[in-house]
Amino acid sequence: MKHCIYLGLDFIYGKDKNLYFLEVNSTPGALGKYKEVYNHMPPVKELCDFLNKKYKHLAVITRYDWGKFEVAKEFKKHFKGKVSVCPHDKNKARMKQGDGSLIDNKNKIIKPDVVLRVSANHALAQEKAGIKVINSYKVVELTVDKLRTKRLVNKYTDVKVPRAFLIENKKDIKKVPKTILNNPFILKPRKGQKSRGLKICKSVKDIPKNLKIKEPYLLEELITCDNIFKNEFYEIRSMAVNGNYAGSMLFVSPKRPMHLFTEGRVAKTPKSLEPKIKKATEKIVKILDKYC
Repeated sequence: MKHCIYLGLDFIYGKDKNLYFLEVNSTPGALGKYKEVYNHMPPVKELCDFLNKKYKHLAVITRYDWGKFEVAKEFKKHFKGKVSVCPHDKNKARMKQGDGSLIDNKNKIIKPDVVLRVSANHALAQEKAGIKVINSYKVVELTVDKLRTKRLVNKYTDVKVPRAFLIENKKDIKKVPKTILNNPFILKPRKGQKSRGLKICKSVKDIPKNLKIKEPYLLEELITCDNIFKNEFYEIRSMAVNGNYAGSMLFVSPKRPMHLFTEGRVAKTPKSLEPKIKKATEKIVKILDKYC
């Protein structure tokens, strides 16, 4: 892999027994949840095994007190070199300009050879200085665009993708086929994260009359998951490290859209689904890496 080193991919397993690709995350969270269901964190170990082959000083850019989390302990356990925690606020300006140096949580200036973006905007200074950034600016630009990623997956793989239509004004809604509008669908920003601006509509009648489209939206058919959990909705979070499948888990919630950290929980992926998820994950990452 040249670009897509560390990704989280979201899927849903539909009632029609097909796996559908939903979106990809270039800064996947909830890693600590793996330990709740599997008692270890496969994606962290896989990433560290990859980094250990070439790098000796890892800097993690984060908005949180990352050092106290279980995931931080896992990185320090598996990464053979030095791990530095760099607060986002202290490094905001440095990530846009400079020589690639960062300020760690002890207020020391450091210059790592690899940077992990846990929560930060594009670490451009590090890339310009020749430092490996996971994930790079190109990966972020591609994966944040839900429509572009869906089109690439739909065109170059056999993985199923929910039908989606670009909505830039209210007139665009009328162009969507009635077979979509007369059934449940999702309205969400073309570029967004963590369910921001997402609305589930039972039909076109549920679209607010005063809806203001200030940014491009997607109108996407709603895929209903199968009934593994009674009266609960779930999505699949699959992880990929350097193009290889690195495990998955289920995000389960009584409501949709998913709000894992407020009302949801995690569960093990059924073993019967693992082969399908692995195959789809590796196909998608290969294509995304090619078009970064």
